[in-house]
Amino acid sequence: MFDHAYYVGWFQRLLDELDEIRVSNALIVMDNAKYHKGRPSNTPQSRHRKEVLIAACTMYGIPVTGTEFKSLLWEKLAAYIETNVLPVVMTMASERGHTVVYTPPDHSDLQPIEMIWALVKGDVGRQYTDMTKFPEVKTRLVAAFAKLTPHAIQGCVKVAEGSLHMLHEHLQQIDRLESDEESSAGSESDDGGSDSD
Repeated sequence: MFDHAYYVGWFQRLLDELDEIRVSNALIVMDNAKYHKGRPSNTPQSRHRKEVLIAACTMYGIPVTGTEFKSLLWEKLAAYIETNVLPVVMTMASERGHTVVYTPPDHSDLQPIEMIWALVKGDVGRQYTDMTKFPEVKTRLVAAFAKLTPHAIQGCVKVAEGSLHMLHEHLQQIDRLESDEESSAGSESDDGGSDSD
């Protein structure tokens, strides 16, 4: 089953491979899949008993009285965890000199692998009939990956780079607009001071 534990094992092999081929300071980009963001197994969870949550708050230095409702304790802990407890793969990568970043939610267009998957799934899906069995799907999947050309993969990378460039330009425009608004607000308050003289 493909879950966080399986992914951590796979990620460990990836890091070993990067070491073997002498790649350092890699930027590893991932989507927001739950298994990419799993935290250490000893991280408190909302389903834990109230006493466990109180102990976790104390351990993390979060002030508690012990009389709070469990939901309030979890609210405090969840905020702390989100800010201070890194996902396992981020820690693993950092310890080996690499950096993990996550794409913004709902931006699969920034990930070439998503387009590659779309090509492969489209190829396999077009071969589907009512009589298709799972072993045939696997065979077709392997064949679809084998048919991928470097040119097709490079095309997916170029499309993702184009999307990233457009997003970057959009964010720069927003920054410029906000900067212009702040400048306008500052000059209006300066003008307001001269009216009172």
